Amino acid sequence: MIWTWLFWKGALERVIFTAAEVLLGIMTADGFGFANFTQTETWSVVGLATAAALLKVILSGLGNGKPSATNVEAPIRSDGRPAV
Repeated sequence: MIWTWLFWKGALERVIFTAAEVLLGIMTADGFGFANFTQTETWSVVGLATAAALLKVILSGLGNGKPSATNVEAPIRSDGRPAV
């Protein structure tokens, strides 16, 4: 279900990792001279990728109730039982 804590916890994880990966990629490309990005361009790309990741998570949640598009994860409750 899209309105559960577990859904949004998974969504937040995906969005944060996407933002970090994109930022790392831009910084690496800029550091090695493959590209020259200004700070505004860098944060614009990170923001766009983050928004796209959030949209993907929400659309996946509307389809299968989980933040994963492939429905492969099974969140575990604190008592060790599957949450689904």
